[in-house]
Amino acid sequence: MHRAIGESWFSKRTLPWVILGVFTVFWFGFFAHMSPQPGGPDVFVFRDAGCNWAHGRGLVAASVPTANTMTPVLFASYTPGALLLFGLTASLFGCSGPVDTFYNVGFAAAAIFLLYRCFSLAVSSGWQRTCAALLLGAALPTGLVAFDSDRPEMPAFCLLVAILLLWRQTSSVAGRSLLLGCVGLVFLIHPFAGIAGWLLLAFLLVFGERTVEPYVWTRRLQLIIAGTALYALIVAVWALSMWSQDHTSLHRFLEHAAGRGTGAGVVLHGAKAGDSESGSGTHNGYAVAFRQLFNPAFPASAAMAISLLVSGVVVAACAFRGPERRRLLLQCALLLSVLVIFPLAVFPAQANYLGLSRALLLAVLFVGGFPLASAVRGSMAPLSLILVAFVFTVPWVGLGVLQTVDARESYYAEQGQARRVRAYFDQRGERDPALLVDSGHYFVYKPYFANLYNPNYLEAGDATDQYQGLILCYAGSRAFSRAQLPSASALGASKWRLIDGGEDAVRVALFGHPLMRRNWTWVCDAYARQ
Repeated sequence: MHRAIGESWFSKRTLPWVILGVFTVFWFGFFAHMSPQPGGPDVFVFRDAGCNWAHGRGLVAASVPTANTMTPVLFASYTPGALLLFGLTASLFGCSGPVDTFYNVGFAAAAIFLLYRCFSLAVSSGWQRTCAALLLGAALPTGLVAFDSDRPEMPAFCLLVAILLLWRQTSSVAGRSLLLGCVGLVFLIHPFAGIAGWLLLAFLLVFGERTVEPYVWTRRLQLIIAGTALYALIVAVWALSMWSQDHTSLHRFLEHAAGRGTGAGVVLHGAKAGDSESGSGTHNGYAVAFRQLFNPAFPASAAMAISLLVSGVVVAACAFRGPERRRLLLQCALLLSVLVIFPLAVFPAQANYLGLSRALLLAVLFVGGFPLASAVRGSMAPLSLILVAFVFTVPWVGLGVLQTVDARESYYAEQGQARRVRAYFDQRGERDPALLVDSGHYFVYKPYFANLYNPNYLEAGDATDQYQGLILCYAGSRAFSRAQLPSASALGASKWRLIDGGEDAVRVALFGHPLMRRNWTWVCDAYARQ
């Protein structure tokens, strides 16, 4: 009898955690044995200033989406929380590809464990918990939050979910006021998550199922005022600190948040002038944003948007089927307004924001504490929501695994190339040359060169005489030979000389059948100015 009870307890409560632990060890071991993840498309925004800070140069950056400057300036393209978190890690272990990969996988594992903890609060069925653990573990490198690496969504998600879990455990006005204020720290990591987090806690406070003291409306109002004041104080301290160090920093922050071609600016301003993808007659910002979101060349973005919409439909179906339908529909409308309509209306081109919204939708419903969550938790909906997120995420995990396996040898070859390029500039007496290098190879060259610049941030007509090196890479392109690579003509081909090259082809394949038409080798061609 006691043995049967013990076995049942192990299967129901412990086995899913063991499964997640095994998957965590597997993914860390996989990336330790294979090559690191390539730098994400936003690595210059969310890593460069952190690496500079870790090396004692201050929280400064020279290559940001709005401009490349030869003199690094105080980082103001985003809130600094994510950069400082990575900078702290880089100060201990260095700023390299393996460190970045383990950092990303560590936060992804934390996100998965937190999401499963929320799921376990909503579901008591042992087999559903085991299935959820298997699905979450298989998709662990994404954290079921975002598919692009080197972004702030996962740290923000982890902190916000921890706050939601603590909110569920505490009942005091002071404790919940403090938690509401701590969402300001989430804002410093990810502004959208900070705003959505405040709205979610206000939602839980208004629609919470507890109606006894101290949550009469007067106390609730006091809680919101106190928590919001602390939230505003945290944000104000950051803003004043930025302004005191550089009077232009807040302007640059707003320019990145709502400027042309970045953040909400895609909706406000439409396409960049001369954007070939937008067409000269396109002026509507939403047309541009949704064209980017559903670009056939990047199907992962569309998958993120579709999965968020499907999750919203599942939640709405639960609201329609539950008792007290009008009350549930009101809560459903408000919740989906925050986590579906808000990101799609303001940041439709930011696919990773949509992934964060989907993960937060799951977390807040699993944590519960309001009638709509109870309607969802009393069915197969929680596991269905996990399954939806898994189905729309795991294909990109699989492609990433195959890409990492196939490109392993070329990664070590490219490391040797980076050392040779460094030796070349040392022989010429150039100790800190400025190099143009794509975001995917940022961590290959950062350990050897302090001054890296993203060529994608150059505008037509920008001067390039200040750059001493150019790294042209095959990865992500359809070029399998030097003749097929985009030439350096836009940067003045006659001014560059090839100093190290290596034509290489890595086709991502499964059982000998190619899955993608692009080349994913790490190897590049290195040029120096004549």
